[in-house]
Amino acid sequence: MQKKSNKHYSYLSNDFNLNRREQFLSIFYQAREAIINPNIISMLEFGIGRGSTLALVKHFGVKHTGVDFNDELFEPDHVSTILNYEDNNKYDMVSAFQVLEHNPLVELKDHLIKMKSLSNKYVFISVPYSGRWMSFNFNYNLFPSRFGRASKSIVFTFPRLFLKKKRPIEEYLKREDKYNPHWWEIGDKGFSKKDFSILINSIGLEINKSFHNEFFPYHLFYLMEIKQKKNE
Repeated sequence: MQKKSNKHYSYLSNDFNLNRREQFLSIFYQAREAIINPNIISMLEFGIGRGSTLALVKHFGVKHTGVDFNDELFEPDHVSTILNYEDNNKYDMVSAFQVLEHNPLVELKDHLIKMKSLSNKYVFISVPYSGRWMSFNFNYNLFPSRFGRASKSIVFTFPRLFLKKKRPIEEYLKREDKYNPHWWEIGDKGFSKKDFSILINSIGLEINKSFHNEFFPYHLFYLMEIKQKKNE
């Protein structure tokens, strides 16, 4: 990746700013599922952003194809949105991390269906969570000769009881940068984790894993598999 300008370089290196250490664990999770699964040889990622996930999975031998609508800041293989993307290939994993919420909620089902249509088995996403959380992380090395060292993370999440967010959709529709705001987040008024799970099941996907980044629970991950037909 070539350095285009100081401003451009500063933006691309933003993942490594100290104030983003907690968020950076999300990149670990984004790459981890493709790297640790020997059945995942190819990965299609929508919204590649700075390319941090690309760099990791490619290093470990996963064939990565990146799609992004912005080719001024980023360097995707293909310039497109999810719904407009055309590809005759299928991929072992189709992913979008902190991307789907930049589109209206009414389009979410169509986005997931499109991602499913491009996948052999897995759809892997992360989305923002607007609920509340508490996170505790323990790491100790007191008696290494006898007990070794250990670490433990505990995350408690719960929906907002009051003041649930309701997005100003009419204002978003008037914006020129329609892909910039979050049109929705899980935990918003009228869109709970349960609502999202029902949506996932309704389109022939089932949740394999669901978890938060324990250092930054705002990021909520869903690893989904395509449901197999009973006669298969």
